[in-house]
Amino acid sequence: MIDALLDSGGDFIVIPYAIAKYLKLKLQKAGCVDTAGGETTLCKSELTMIIYDEERKYTYENLEIHVSDRNDLPVLLGRHPIFEDHEIIFKKHENKLILQPI
Repeated sequence: MIDALLDSGGDFIVIPYAIAKYLKLKLQKAGCVDTAGGETTLCKSELTMIIYDEERKYTYENLEIHVSDRNDLPVLLGRHPIFEDHEIIFKKHENKLILQPI
């Protein structure tokens, strides 16, 4: 299991290079981007992502992701595909995030 941050300002999923290396992903160069944390070089890859809790499980197969050359960034879940498939409810006082299928 890998923890991630939901990034409502990001367009796509970004993972650090160390995780991509651990998962033995095949990488293709994508270019450089400016982020809140500074400039980073990105590569593209594909993987299967599973999000689950006690009640539900969501599987995304052949999901295009981006890999940062920096290892000081957390895994970031951008708007694609999470925001396209779910209504997102934040319950701050309960410390909960709810993904409601659309």
